[in-house]
Amino acid sequence: MVDKLTNPGRAIGGRARAEALSAERRKEIAQLAARKRWGSESGDVPQSVLSSAVRKPKPDLGEKQSVNVPYVDLGHIDLLVSEGIYASRDELIRTAIRNQLDKHAEVVRQSVVRRSLDLGLRHLDRKTLEAVRDAGERLELKVLGLLTIANDVDVALATETIASIQVLGAMQARPEIRKALADRTR
Repeated sequence: MVDKLTNPGRAIGGRARAEALSAERRKEIAQLAARKRWGSESGDVPQSVLSSAVRKPKPDLGEKQSVNVPYVDLGHIDLLVSEGIYASRDELIRTAIRNQLDKHAEVVRQSVVRRSLDLGLRHLDRKTLEAVRDAGERLELKVLGLLTIANDVDVALATETIASIQVLGAMQARPEIRKALADRTR
């Protein structure tokens, strides 16, 4: 057992309780917790709960970016996190990005207007693209944010109705749609 005096601040209650339980009881508790977490009401939790298809979807928070941070800057970040100024490295980095975007908000606003960009989310589904096709038009998409092309859109409809794509941000579409529109995407 861990001595509180030699390891101050270390929680021992949970560990002591776990050591007092049999392996069978620990398994039952884990299965109950998994059933509650994944919404299964009866029986053992199937192996499928480990697959992403069964898990509750996480909200789309954006796109992951990898950034190289110099060690000294990383140390400063960790210091601010350890002092409780920020909850995590991620929070500090997101806050820094928002602060820079706020600092340059007027330049961004002017550029959005000048370039005639759709700001935010632009979603294209089959019904929308069929209406464009039936009107004899073609889309020149300029999006600052996220462009999504629904799964119900086939390649022929997309190539027939989309003349060009410029996305500052991210585009979500099936791989075959992306490939078919690659020559029209800047």
